[in-house]
Amino acid sequence: MTDTLLPRRELGFQLFDLLRLDELLRQRRFAEHDRPTIETVIDTAYDIAAERLAPYAQVMDVDERHLVDGRVLLPNCARTAVDSDAAAGFIAMPFERGQGGLGMPVLLAQVCGAVFASANVAFQSYVMLTQGVSNLIASFASAPQQRRFLPPLHEGRWLGTMCLSESQAGSSLADIRTLATPRGDGRYKIRGSKMWISGGEHEMGENILHMVLARTLDAPAGVKGLSLFAVPHRRSTPEARSARPTACR
Repeated sequence: MTDTLLPRRELGFQLFDLLRLDELLRQRRFAEHDRPTIETVIDTAYDIAAERLAPYAQVMDVDERHLVDGRVLLPNCARTAVDSDAAAGFIAMPFERGQGGLGMPVLLAQVCGAVFASANVAFQSYVMLTQGVSNLIASFASAPQQRRFLPPLHEGRWLGTMCLSESQAGSSLADIRTLATPRGDGRYKIRGSKMWISGGEHEMGENILHMVLARTLDAPAGVKGLSLFAVPHRRSTPEARSARPTACR
């Protein structure tokens, strides 16, 4: 299965000769990292891709999702893959240390993500969405929201989605009807229906954090009236990590 991975030599050429990552590493914020460190990180990404992702790519295609008692079940190997990625720090990699990240270049995170996708694109979709949600929270959320949401996202205990379109809207986000009503305590009650939510339901972690486009009661028409809300699938989460499968079903 390793013949599906991006060629290591070609990736090195793209990263160092074409995109000049060495120059980026000379910036003060990346001073603690050097080329040997980066090469080690990439090697680790290839090891995880070859050992924990590529062998399960066909399984995740053939073993379709199952709806059982209102729960969407995936092959156990999907959780195993997410755990491997999170434990090695790849989800947290591009985020600031003060936010629970590793403070490494976004470019490196994108390269490692490409390696993972070449091994198992179905798995990488969950990680990509989670990093996207983390980026939104890290960039725009309040300090209390960051403290609440970033640690479980970076640790892979929570996974993320984006909830944009609706059945009557299609690609026209200006036609979204999902409504956000203030509750008076800084929170909102969200009412609406979304579609095409990638990774929107599964049992792989403690929780799922949805990023939901909606409009408030006084919002202007069109896309300028849209706001983005962080909506956890479960309102409360246990302190202890959920039990996790370690073998592929």
